[in-house]
Amino acid sequence: MSNPASEIEVILAAFADTWNRHDMDAFAALFAADAELVTVTGRWLRGRAEIHAAHTAMHASVMKESRIELRDLSIRVLGPDLAIARARWRLEGLVGPGGVALPPRAGVFGNLVARQAGAWCLLDTQNTEIADPPAPRP
Repeated sequence: MSNPASEIEVILAAFADTWNRHDMDAFAALFAADAELVTVTGRWLRGRAEIHAAHTAMHASVMKESRIELRDLSIRVLGPDLAIARARWRLEGLVGPGGVALPPRAGVFGNLVARQAGAWCLLDTQNTEIADPPAPRP
């Protein structure tokens, strides 16, 4: 029998991996076709195509050298095909205008994860930046 929490951990690991490889095609494929994502700036992206376009643009500019790390993963399985997954994130390698390096950022993101057609996908994501990032944990 499958373990939903383990399967969802794989999706979140793929989120970080595809981000760090800047493979926005693979990144977008983690989302349901009708997924929604609210960015740290409050931009509300609707649908996989919009999520793909927005992240492709970001990864061609300010995020082109970024690396994300996910930690403190929490998964609440609500049923056989639905779960909530949260993680703290740390992002570094951002660049501003003129290629100026920006300081690392940190936050928490929450995801409603659903099994659709036998596979888990991100259905709804809310991303929240922490105003004053905490020091990294040892």
